[in-house]
Amino acid sequence: YVPPLTLTVKLFSKLGTLRLENGKIDDHITVYINNPPRPRQLTLTWKVLNPLGERCYGPFTEKKVIPDDGSKKIELTPVINDEVFQTMPGVYTIIYRLENEQGQRSILRRTLTF
Repeated sequence: YVPPLTLTVKLFSKLGTLRLENGKIDDHITVYINNPPRPRQLTLTWKVLNPLGERCYGPFTEKKVIPDDGSKKIELTPVINDEVFQTMPGVYTIIYRLENEQGQRSILRRTLTF
């Protein structure tokens, strides 16, 4: 059984873009780093809220060092355990927070209905 995906919200933010792949829970976050000054590190934190608005998964934090190789974007692929969505039917919200060492912050949200 593959649960349906609905109500994808706020896919674009100041720092990045959230992309869905093949209608699955696998999210890909693209962070554009071509604006000077170039950041050296990026922190991604994510959590999942259940249909009651309670945190049911996370928060998890991933730090990524940005190479000084002239690249213009970084890809992040947070791992979401789909077992957390089997506890109750309804709308779940995944909240991603991006931050670099320069103090720039953004939020990406995605909702899933099960």
